[in-house]
Amino acid sequence: LFSWAGKSTLSLLAGRLPGKVHRSPSTPSPEDPQTRIRRLVHKVTKTGENTLDEGVAKEISGLIRISDEMVLIFCQANWQQLNTNQSQIRLLAMRLFDYFFSRSVQVRKYLVGRINDFFRLCLGTVPDEPLPEPKFAADMLRDQTMVVLERWRAQWGTRYPPLEKGCQYLSRVAHLRFPDVIGAENRRRQHEADEYRQAESHFQRAQREYEDLLPSITGNLATLENTFELLIPRVESLHTPPPPPLPPQPPQLLPSLQEEPDPNLVLAPPLPAPSSGSPPPTGPSGSVSDSAAPAVLLSPRIHAPQSF
Repeated sequence: LFSWAGKSTLSLLAGRLPGKVHRSPSTPSPEDPQTRIRRLVHKVTKTGENTLDEGVAKEISGLIRISDEMVLIFCQANWQQLNTNQSQIRLLAMRLFDYFFSRSVQVRKYLVGRINDFFRLCLGTVPDEPLPEPKFAADMLRDQTMVVLERWRAQWGTRYPPLEKGCQYLSRVAHLRFPDVIGAENRRRQHEADEYRQAESHFQRAQREYEDLLPSITGNLATLENTFELLIPRVESLHTPPPPPLPPQPPQLLPSLQEEPDPNLVLAPPLPAPSSGSPPPTGPSGSVSDSAAPAVLLSPRIHAPQSF
């Protein structure tokens, strides 16, 4: 019992010695880029879908940018998937090559150097090696490959002669018909440009006609508005506010008698001077006659005062 306990203690102490690294069994070891590229290629080509997972394709793109060696590892791993005996896997592998064909020179060189094998695996150009099952995936693989080859030829055919000669072989010898996707796209764009020019011409003509008719339209609208104003007056015109009160006027005073003489005043004519020794004239009652009184200023014709 003592010896067993001693051995256990020694083993525990040996496990804790410095310099010895112990990893937990649950901790995974870091994956190198080459293994990761192969695993992602295997994953993206065996999804069972007809469309490519662009998220995984972008992850592969970030890995193969490290060096040209990583690009070669990707091409070899995807080419291995292209050689499988299943058309759906070949379809996704072909689309993965198409995703990187315009992005990487190394991918273009790799495929152009194997263009005949690419035709054999994606188009079934060899009679003894038809495309594998399933049939719907094989038909889709053939059609999509012709579309991709036509696009590659239009963009890179002059730079890579084997690609141009291979496409000529498909159309002249293998009697495969390209879908003319480029021509259809050009015709569609030309049709859209013609429709745009016609619409712009119609708009400019309508704008000129509107500018010519604008004065007449404005006059008719003014006449119509005046007519409605006469027939149906506005509510604002029925309830006009009263005018503001006039400011108070100062009172007008009567002219003073000490002011300048009024032209309406009447002066009595002067009496003749009495001769010396003659008595002043008297009236019937024996009093001095009024005619002998000196001239006096008669009172003015004062009218009744006006009310203020």
